[in-house]
Amino acid sequence: MSTRSRFALVLCLIALPPVATAAPITLLDVSGAGNTGRIIALDQAAAVSFTLGQAYSDVAIAADLVCVGCEGEVVLMHGLIGPSATLANLVAGTFFDAASAVDPVLDGLSLDAGDYFLIVAITGQGGAAWTASDPFTAQSLPGVTMGLNYFADDVDDAVPFQSAFSPITSAAALHFRVSAAEPVVPEPVVLSLLAVAALPVLRRRVQRQQKERS
Repeated sequence: MSTRSRFALVLCLIALPPVATAAPITLLDVSGAGNTGRIIALDQAAAVSFTLGQAYSDVAIAADLVCVGCEGEVVLMHGLIGPSATLANLVAGTFFDAASAVDPVLDGLSLDAGDYFLIVAITGQGGAAWTASDPFTAQSLPGVTMGLNYFADDVDDAVPFQSAFSPITSAAALHFRVSAAEPVVPEPVVLSLLAVAALPVLRRRVQRQQKERS
């Protein structure tokens, strides 16, 4: 293919519809009537867990909290929580207070496949109620599963993820949501039509070059 033909092909490719930035999709949504909950007092923590069967980008995670003059931390761990967990398991974390405690969110995350634990710890003052439901609903994509809920006392402010978490035996489930970005690409039919439309342009350019050489 000549230089001009290649250039024409590049122009056709440039004319393709751009890939959309990203459309959010729900990976996991644990919700319900909100008829119960878990109280988290100072130096206590609760956690939810979930498993991803594949990697996702631009992930956001939210938890339904009601905060009473509280200050705390939201921490996401990969693979492990408890005394054996280390900073190597830490994915992300943020602080929150009474002004930001409705749906505290971790976002912009890139997560590999594996087990994850979202921890909410009250480490400053006050307390929080994490909304739960019994019965509950858990809507998820294939390969994404909800895990157990956990609770811990005597939380260390510096490393709340190393607390001695125990599974919550109640049938109620704490509310939380995990969403991610799903890239949108041009439809194959559109690409085929554009390719067909580009052929006459390339053919004319090749014919013109052949006439110039003869």
